[in-house]
Amino acid sequence: NLTLTEIGLAERVRATDVTPGFLGLLGVSPVMGRTFAADDVGRPVAIISHQLAQRLWPAGAIGRRIRLAGPNQSGADGPNPWITVVGVVRRVRHARLEEASPPQVYWSYQQSPQTSVALVVRTSGSVEALTSAIPRAIREIDADQPVYDVRTMEAVVERTLARRWLQTVLLGAFAALALL
Repeated sequence: NLTLTEIGLAERVRATDVTPGFLGLLGVSPVMGRTFAADDVGRPVAIISHQLAQRLWPAGAIGRRIRLAGPNQSGADGPNPWITVVGVVRRVRHARLEEASPPQVYWSYQQSPQTSVALVVRTSGSVEALTSAIPRAIREIDADQPVYDVRTMEAVVERTLARRWLQTVLLGAFAALALL
């Protein structure tokens, strides 16, 4: 059993609540173990990044237990519960493409409900039709539910790369100006 605070990783581990199908939807399959199952609701389990697994348990992480630092995620009094590792996945970039991802712990949102969520949808049909249909469907279920920042994965990647593109264009323009 390891408490991430004890090994100096508490501030550098990213903990993310996900639904059972989230990683599969993104095309991320386990390199060891399994993904979340419907019956995981009653027991705290996690999927961790390969990077974290190698650092903590090079011989194998499945079945090992960790405890996250900070206030209890479930709202109960006391420290966070011990979480059993059931799967290991490759690194997933969550912020910027050029930045290395921190060690990652995924746990089921069913074990720790959140006040805000992001919805990710995969389709083989028209993306434009979905970007208007999804907010409409959410409002039909709950008219008071805020829906914002609906965008495609391509738009997410473009937004991430926009700053680098602008810097490259400016550098090129200044270089051309200097040559003149």
